[in-house]
Amino acid sequence: MPNNQAHPNILFIMADQYRFDYLNCAGAEFIKTPNLDRLAKHGIRFENCSMLQYVPRHV
Repeated sequence: MPNNQAHPNILFIMADQYRFDYLNCAGAEFIKTPNLDRLAKHGIRFENCSMLQYVPRHV
């Protein structure tokens, strides 16, 4: 990227405590998620990805 061009701002938003299909934009009709749906409509939504997450065990 040439020095005179601005670098893009990238922001990842991961909604905690939601399954992949618990959003209206993913087809769920039993829950209303208007703010996340609006972000998905005007941004990029990854539909085929996975992540490994470490879940600490409380002692």
